[in-house]
Amino acid sequence: MRFLPRSTTIGSTILLGCTIAALATSTAHASPRIDASTAMPSGAAFVATAPVDSATLVYRAPAPTATGSFRPGNRNPAVVTGTASPYAFVEAIATTWGQSSKAWTEADADGDYTLEITAPNDGGEPTSVLVHELVGGYEGDSTEVRLDYGDEVKIATPASGSAHAGGGVTVTGTGTPEGDVTVFADRATTAVGSTTVRSDGTWSLTTSALDSSRHDLTVTQLSRGANTTRASVEIGSASAVRTVASTTDGRSDADTRWQEGDITITSIRYGYFYRPGLNVLSGRGTPGAQIVAVDRQDGANDVMGSTIVADDGSWSLPARDYGSTRTYDIEATQTRSDGRISTVQRLLLPPTHEPVKVTDTVVGRPDAGGATATFTGTATAYSTVTIASTTTGEVFQTVEVDRFGQWSSRGNWDKTRVYDLTISAKAVTGEVETLHFGAFQAVIVPIG
Repeated sequence: MRFLPRSTTIGSTILLGCTIAALATSTAHASPRIDASTAMPSGAAFVATAPVDSATLVYRAPAPTATGSFRPGNRNPAVVTGTASPYAFVEAIATTWGQSSKAWTEADADGDYTLEITAPNDGGEPTSVLVHELVGGYEGDSTEVRLDYGDEVKIATPASGSAHAGGGVTVTGTGTPEGDVTVFADRATTAVGSTTVRSDGTWSLTTSALDSSRHDLTVTQLSRGANTTRASVEIGSASAVRTVASTTDGRSDADTRWQEGDITITSIRYGYFYRPGLNVLSGRGTPGAQIVAVDRQDGANDVMGSTIVADDGSWSLPARDYGSTRTYDIEATQTRSDGRISTVQRLLLPPTHEPVKVTDTVVGRPDAGGATATFTGTATAYSTVTIASTTTGEVFQTVEVDRFGQWSSRGNWDKTRVYDLTISAKAVTGEVETLHFGAFQAVIVPIG
């Protein structure tokens, strides 16, 4: 159960249910689990998670100080620095366009810490970074830092399908000031041009000579915080006009940009974790058009399947086993009967293995039949979380972790019973993480 934190000072008393008292004295460090005989630090906040006869408290860490910054050089990741409790385990959760990554470190003897933040490889939306201490599997209060990675790279000219008679191509666009822009042709690894984004966010360059055949031009921008974004355009043969979606289309509104004649993937967004095992790639396109999907990761060019868009504009490929460890860089291409070609890309990531954690437990108002309680936490994406009795194995609740690695389970509990709970998370691939949550009773007990 969760209680509102209560601050303590030297010599003060914490009283649970008016039955057991714990004397607070000054200490250098707080124990992850504290009982009636354990000294507690001045100014600490606690959350009770046990029945009143055990006097078990969980230390709720105060919010650390945190400052975000970008180090010189585009190849260096952004950092968050600050001060937490000495030797504290500090976690940062960075979120951009609904997609999150995590970083961890241990504070030193003075409480100082430095965290490197993984770039979102996207732009146009500041990244929110929540920083907190982890004590005994519980998150303390958080401090928010916002990191502005700037804008994703965009191509202004040439337009898709532009004629090209041969020679150098002048390419212009926008991006993040001081970003390093590089142009590649036809998925080659050798650049055909490079430049730096100007202070006003614009850039331009002329490529090395290209013949008059059709060419795919891919523009890559490496900007502050090691943030990489891409955009593509096709030039050449006027018989096939091709529109290529930016590879950074992971925003929540990405699919609203689909227009008649284009192709989109609706089954998964860019940069999301896929479910290990069988998956169906699907989307929308032009009725009667041919769809071919290819995995471009590491130059594999592995054809994943082909199909024809149905009369209602929908398409799907046969189910495919994605495995559990591979990263996919999927390019789906639509070819219409009039020769118009359009593509869309998706970078799909395997779920990262995460320990099962409880981040919050809230008990609702009890009634004659018992009380409701909601457990929330994190674990490996798509894994199955089970809340069970430690002693008997009786299963009380099961829930599936979402694609972001978050879970929440709400159920009814006997308010007269003291439970000893173990929470486990079984990944789709079979790995099991276990957390002994300990004593739990679905009653609200005031502190103080």
